[in-house]
Amino acid sequence: MGSDGLIEPSSELRSWLREFAADTAEDVELRLGGVAAAIADHRGLSRPAALPTAEAVKVPGALCQPDLLGMAFETILAPQDRRQQGAHYTPPHVADEIVGLALRRLPGGSLPVVWDPTCGGGAFLLAAARALHADGHDRADIVRACHGTDIDTTALRVADASLELWAGGTARPSVEHVDLLTSRPTILRAGRARLVVGNPPFLGQLTSDTARTRERREALIDRFGDVAKGYVDDVGLIMLAAVEHAAPGAVAALVAPESFLGTKDAAAVRSALVERAAVEAVWLESGSTFEAAVDVVAPILVVGAAPARTTMHRGDEQINLPHPPPRNWAPVIAAAAGVPTVEPQAHGTLGDHATITAGFRQHFYGLQGAVHEADGDPDAPVELGLITSGVIDPLWNAWGQNAVRFGGQSWSRPVVDLDRIEDAAVAAWFAARRVPKLLVASQTRVVETIVDETGNLLPSVPVISIEPTETGLLWHLAAVVSSPVACARIATASAGTGLSRGSLRIRASELAQLPLPAPGPAWDEGAEAAHDTQQAIQHGDIVGYRTSLERLGHSMAEAYGVADADLVSWWCDRIRFPDESPAGVE
Repeated sequence: MGSDGLIEPSSELRSWLREFAADTAEDVELRLGGVAAAIADHRGLSRPAALPTAEAVKVPGALCQPDLLGMAFETILAPQDRRQQGAHYTPPHVADEIVGLALRRLPGGSLPVVWDPTCGGGAFLLAAARALHADGHDRADIVRACHGTDIDTTALRVADASLELWAGGTARPSVEHVDLLTSRPTILRAGRARLVVGNPPFLGQLTSDTARTRERREALIDRFGDVAKGYVDDVGLIMLAAVEHAAPGAVAALVAPESFLGTKDAAAVRSALVERAAVEAVWLESGSTFEAAVDVVAPILVVGAAPARTTMHRGDEQINLPHPPPRNWAPVIAAAAGVPTVEPQAHGTLGDHATITAGFRQHFYGLQGAVHEADGDPDAPVELGLITSGVIDPLWNAWGQNAVRFGGQSWSRPVVDLDRIEDAAVAAWFAARRVPKLLVASQTRVVETIVDETGNLLPSVPVISIEPTETGLLWHLAAVVSSPVACARIATASAGTGLSRGSLRIRASELAQLPLPAPGPAWDEGAEAAHDTQQAIQHGDIVGYRTSLERLGHSMAEAYGVADADLVSWWCDRIRFPDESPAGVE
């Protein structure tokens, strides 16, 4: 047991939670009332009024602490319910850490009004209560200063009971059943909250379990305007609603998916937040915090403050950074991941000299039925090979070596018959790709591209096609896209938005904005190295492949006029080079 009755993770706790979940009756609130009764009886308190009176559940004495109620509540939610509600209980030590960072930014002295906009079982309200009590405030006064809102009435009762137990039965918080995204709370006057903390539900809009209905989308647009359009997660809108209700100088620290800092759909919400508050700090998860397979962060916003600097916190690590751009906060994650900062000398952009495009859903489905295995000699030239991200490595086309997944099945040497495409517009789109080009994978550790000099390769969705608008630029543009400068720029802009931490999510729009170096010998050397790299791997020369790729990195750093050693070393560390042996390539 930690200080102030905080339950620490233990085998006893895990075992009790498993047994409790397995033995829970259909009446969840009655069962939770039994847990509350056990805690109250152990502590010599009256049983909390928020939960129904019930026969006490057997709880080991060491676990009879207020935060057990929230843990028990989250444990008995069915996995499907947790996904649909985006509900995942915050471990007490994590809530304590985030609340502590937020409180540092509030002036001491007076007791602040505390609000958790989506309080769930009360983990963050309890964390705030513990921290404020450590500052010398009275328990009853603290609980009376705590406000919680949520759409789940059972969760509200759990939060209410937990805080009453923590106060020793002397006070209860103010809680209210309200949908914060369509209604305004009545328990808290706008502009009164000074400490806003919590873990809003993660409700991504790209999965059917959590996607909004049409009526819900329209209601949110009525409430928030254009920032609610698209696929923005509810987390961003809850942050915006929280800041709108907070007092000038208030601090808001709300947990969010890491992708919120950089995803394109949340750009408008981030801009709206920066108009009202400064991102003074960002807490980054230092381990696996939740059962949800999502990396998490907690931006710490100070309402009404002018943007200055942002402090990144991860465990004991602390880095001071420039304030992130209004529409993209991903550079904070990039800095934490050690991505080098590059300021290349730019002479135009990639989009000035190339058409950059990627197919959409209709192109993916329109191609089905037109794909078949290549016939004949495996060494013979193949027309219209189908390229997916899985066969693209840095200047290495692994078509015919790696299996290709397309249309729900595996292919060895897939090719496309344009005559079999039924949709004329889709057929025309693929026919237009029969030009010399670069093909770029969209989820990678570095920017990975291959050069198609003959136009005989076709991109599967979501492979990106870069088609030069001038002759003679193909290998020069390949050197730009493959360079460590491009990798660092995209890693900074898209940090946190990939499928896994450290992966890059590459968009056509970001590629279009890549700067070009000044024409000259260094860029020419980079283009030659790009050509040599692809040639080496085609002939199974693993040593030559690595040597040429590293030469490309150094040449392009020189072409851009950026510091070489750290950047190229960082880039090389991210590349998965094949074994330097004949077995490395088949």
